[in-house]
Amino acid sequence: MFRSVSVKKLFFLLLASILALLLLFFVHGPFLDEGVEDAVAQALLARAGTQGEEEVPAEGHKIFQAAAGGDTLQVWGIFRTGVYRQTEQGPEAVASSEAEAARLTFTRKDGRWQLAEYQVPENKDFFGKDMKELFPWHLRVFTLFKGIFESGLTRQMEAYAL
Repeated sequence: MFRSVSVKKLFFLLLASILALLLLFFVHGPFLDEGVEDAVAQALLARAGTQGEEEVPAEGHKIFQAAAGGDTLQVWGIFRTGVYRQTEQGPEAVASSEAEAARLTFTRKDGRWQLAEYQVPENKDFFGKDMKELFPWHLRVFTLFKGIFESGLTRQMEAYAL
């Protein structure tokens, strides 16, 4: 009546399911409420800072998860900021941060999300105390692969300079 299924087949079926979910996540990202992406972008642009009028702040972000509760919003992801200026040869990067995993905490003021805290783990080790405090276990896995997101973040930043 029942066929026996080998442990090997179950393992590969489970592995394929996990890989399919990860691929779906990387392609589409989380389903965000309206205003979260804009709040993150505005907070990162404010952190980029510019020195002169001809300089343009830029940001790149990959949001892993956002969780809202009352007047507080927490966003986990990989973030990068920079500054560009226009030259005769085209846009030129003046300054740029490295991509870093961080948790952003926002509070609602006057109906808009305002950045309250930008936290980066000091010890970026997967099992480090800071990483465990800032990132849930299922999001820590994505921080291991931040190099994968680097080119996408750079493209987002360059779009500001064009």
